[in-house]
Amino acid sequence: IHIDAKPAFYDFADDCPRITGVDFTARALTDLQEKFGGDFTNQALVQLRSMHGDIFAQAVADRIVRS
Repeated sequence: IHIDAKPAFYDFADDCPRITGVDFTARALTDLQEKFGGDFTNQALVQLRSMHGDIFAQAVADRIVRS
């Protein structure tokens, strides 16, 4: 579960990594971009926009550019 998607009443009891959905998606797309190229990333961002909206997709794109 991504830290930004967990229920408010839930707390992680251990030192597991804390990662947001945007960070996870950006890391995954960065790894896949290295394997399949930039066109793959562009197509994935189009899909993210349709599934999760412009704000989420733009945040992922911004994180990819910074990495």
